[in-house]
Amino acid sequence: MVIASDSAGVGAHDARAAAATRAADVDAHVLAERSIHTLWLRQVYAGLVASLLGGAGGLYYVIHTWSTGPHRGWIALLSVLAIVLAITVWLIRELLTVTSVRRMFFIGWNFTTYALIAAVSVLDGGLSSPFAMMWVLPIIYLLIGYTSRDVLVCGSIGIALYVATAAYAPGGASYAVFVLQMVVLVAALLMVLLGVRAREERERVLEGLRHQLLRLATSDSLTGLGNHQSFASAAAIELSRTVRYAHDIALLALDVDHFKAINDNHGHLAGDDVLRRLGDVFRTTVRDIDIVARVGGDEFLILCAETDLDRAAAVAERIRAAAGALDFGFQVTLSIGICSLRPHAPNLEELRACADRALYAAKRQGRDRYVLFSSQDFPEAASIGS
Repeated sequence: MVIASDSAGVGAHDARAAAATRAADVDAHVLAERSIHTLWLRQVYAGLVASLLGGAGGLYYVIHTWSTGPHRGWIALLSVLAIVLAITVWLIRELLTVTSVRRMFFIGWNFTTYALIAAVSVLDGGLSSPFAMMWVLPIIYLLIGYTSRDVLVCGSIGIALYVATAAYAPGGASYAVFVLQMVVLVAALLMVLLGVRAREERERVLEGLRHQLLRLATSDSLTGLGNHQSFASAAAIELSRTVRYAHDIALLALDVDHFKAINDNHGHLAGDDVLRRLGDVFRTTVRDIDIVARVGGDEFLILCAETDLDRAAAVAERIRAAAGALDFGFQVTLSIGICSLRPHAPNLEELRACADRALYAAKRQGRDRYVLFSSQDFPEAASIGS
């Protein structure tokens, strides 16, 4: 879809291109949101597996060391808590992956995992506990769907908790063991951060390609106007609104007079220049809310919202006059057919058919004019000076 713009230059072209893909971009946004939803669900499943296995492993360890280690009851309680949290997340997973707070939830879940590992490590004697080996797991988990900023924040918190645990309950671990474990944690964080940055760069490239493909699929590369597909999508939305609120709407069907002769006599480059400059005329003549598209070689459609036949005729005359004033070294004129939704045509197909019949009447009556489709199903020529 192309919504006309009064601006000029590169900035105006970009704005028009963005407007041209608005309807298709809505559909693409829905698809992108579904993709993001799937990613968050996979992140939930990965976290659930890690939490369930970690909790089950903790219970197994406590049962087999019940008589030889400290604080077995508390460690067993925290292991059960990890399992309960995992089950709770599973039950509400759909809610967590569609709400606006999902990012904060996953950050909080990562921090909670660090806190649980720190707690059971302290209760089990400090850094010499097997639980301390789990510290790297939440860092690896960050690779799945977190942003680079979140990876840096969560990873730094995890390492800070590890240092705090070492200071509070060293548990007999040597300084060399502490340094080695710190190197492993920092290296894991850097690897994950670099991996996330690479993923984000790839996603930015893919997003740019997606928008480029949308522009190619919904706009005409020569004129920058919408194509037939984008016009149909945008017009369907506008017609639905028009019918719902019983408003006026008019369709202009435009055709370049003797365009084949222009190509034959002056070359196809000259014909392309005619189409390109006519596209500029349409953009600067109609309103931003009007929908403009090139639907054939030299055929154009303009859907004018909130417009009755009289005002549509005024628009057509401005366009006809502006096209005739263009200097190509040869004369360029337009034939224009106009039809309104009420009372003549109840849908886009009939509206297009009526406008085409009026266009053909303009051709028969000498070209370089606009014709209104009459309520008696007979096109009558408007009185213009040509």
